[in-house]
Amino acid sequence: MLNLSVQLTTLLNALLFSFLAPATYGLALYGEFIGINAVVFLVHRSFAIVSEPLIRFAGEGKLIYSILLLSCIIFLGFLGLNAISPMGSPLLLFSMLLSASVLPVLQGLRLRRAYILFVSLAALLLTVLTLWSYTHNLSISLERVMEISAAVPALIWLVYALRMSDECPTFSELMALLRTLAKQIPQLLTVTAVMNLLTAALPVYLARVLVPYDLGLYRVATSVIQSATSVFPVST
Repeated sequence: MLNLSVQLTTLLNALLFSFLAPATYGLALYGEFIGINAVVFLVHRSFAIVSEPLIRFAGEGKLIYSILLLSCIIFLGFLGLNAISPMGSPLLLFSMLLSASVLPVLQGLRLRRAYILFVSLAALLLTVLTLWSYTHNLSISLERVMEISAAVPALIWLVYALRMSDECPTFSELMALLRTLAKQIPQLLTVTAVMNLLTAALPVYLARVLVPYDLGLYRVATSVIQSATSVFPVST
């Protein structure tokens, strides 16, 4: 039952962003947001795929530290490239990487109730902030809504995850884990992973050739397809 609840709350959070945001801000503003931060979403998706094996071999005590180190390396790399050519909001990427770092830790530590609370709080914040913005002439930007709804739950449960973990391993131990992870990257390129990356990468190109309204419409359409594939089948 808990597994079902985890999947449903995760799906609900994704649906809220994919449908509530464009319904509130309009497809044009939504598409503009997607276009500006297309690379940010691609980096976030890539990080989620690459960091997943750490759940299996990092060990419960070292999991949070190894994932945080990996996210820091990716974030610093993004900052360097973003300084050369703007690729999106660093603050948005920071909040998304932080969220994507904590969620697999909760999974790895088998803290399913904490996972459900995390995703539920993120969905609640997203809903409240979006509706508040709608009733106040879109006073809160969609980018800020995303940053807050991702960062606040992540910071709360990061403290919780750190308290549940062992003492921080040495830097050499963490680097050894990341080297092991690097060797497994070719094995991660399954059909599902490649399709997820292509789904995230395509808006980077489409942002150059489509007007914001059409890009927003494309993103909503792909969200419908992804949501349908997430629902069937649902494991219990």
